[in-house]
Amino acid sequence: MKPEDWQPGTVDAIATSSDDGSHLIIKAVNYTENTQLLLTRLQGSNVSAKGTVKTYTVQAGLMESASLSDPNKIRPVEDILQYDKDMTIELMPYSVKVINIELLPDSN
Repeated sequence: MKPEDWQPGTVDAIATSSDDGSHLIIKAVNYTENTQLLLTRLQGSNVSAKGTVKTYTVQAGLMESASLSDPNKIRPVEDILQYDKDMTIELMPYSVKVINIELLPDSN
């Protein structure tokens, strides 16, 4: 899936899973000055209907930098998203986002 106005070279993303399949990790980079959308669709026999999603984002403008007087100017920001098998994840301008999806066992 890709947004209608998607432009090549704006976003890179890669997904991996833990050996036991209980965690999925998506790493995404937005190279542009505009907010981009990352559309995800989780598929497969191990993908459960329930899960938790934590994100870790680092964002900085092209000319921004941390300094001794402001060492936390560029730092990771943690967030929690609603889990769904189809998710739209916002990527802020010039950012790197790590999405940690923990798949929870389906209850019978």
